[in-house]
Amino acid sequence: MSLITYEPKNKLDFFLNPENFFDSAFPTWSPDSRAVEPKVNIMEEADGFTLHVAVPGMKNEDIDIEVKDNTLTLNGKSMEDKDGETGNYRVREFSRKGFRRMFTLDPWIDPEGITAKVENGLLKIYLPKKEEVKPKKVKIN
Repeated sequence: MSLITYEPKNKLDFFLNPENFFDSAFPTWSPDSRAVEPKVNIMEEADGFTLHVAVPGMKNEDIDIEVKDNTLTLNGKSMEDKDGETGNYRVREFSRKGFRRMFTLDPWIDPEGITAKVENGLLKIYLPKKEEVKPKKVKIN
């Protein structure tokens, strides 16, 4: 299983290259432009992979999971204050933004058997391997 991850060094190389300094495609930065990606643990087992994605405070209906062209895409909707409280915050560290996380699936993953559930702040996704790649026991005669 492969991860598509953000590599900040690539952006730094862009900034430090003198040829790109006055380029019209020079990226702009703002505090709101940061990607919010949940942390993920991936475990491999004999019959498949299990992903644990940290999604505190989210429910099943807050998360969309899509599999297309060997890519697993997770989209979390923005969390909003349900009580409409704006308040005079001195410090506010809770992220209220949604997220998007993508994973490239190996060809031996069976996309039809993927299951997911949210439990205690963890999104648990099971990605089963196709039967032909699962280990088989050979009986000794």
